[in-house]
Amino acid sequence: MHLALATATPPFLYTCEENTAVCFDPDSGDTHLLSAFAAGVLNALGREPISKAALFQRIMEQVDLDAAGAIEPQTLAIIEQLSALGLVTISD
Repeated sequence: MHLALATATPPFLYTCEENTAVCFDPDSGDTHLLSAFAAGVLNALGREPISKAALFQRIMEQVDLDAAGAIEPQTLAIIEQLSALGLVTISD
């Protein structure tokens, strides 16, 4: 599985509180309210597809080690949600 941003122009992220962020997708004009973790996942992705393992590694570098056990299932759920919003592409 490889993951990448789905938008031609990277989405704009604004952290409005410690636990929430606003994401504007300039391609569609849609605005989304995201968790801080979902915004972190978007920030960890790049224009070029990366593997799930590489994404997990990037995220692990940003989070508290006490939360490390929940990273993989939480990240996979967030990726599915971001994909449904048209912000992330998932490919084999």
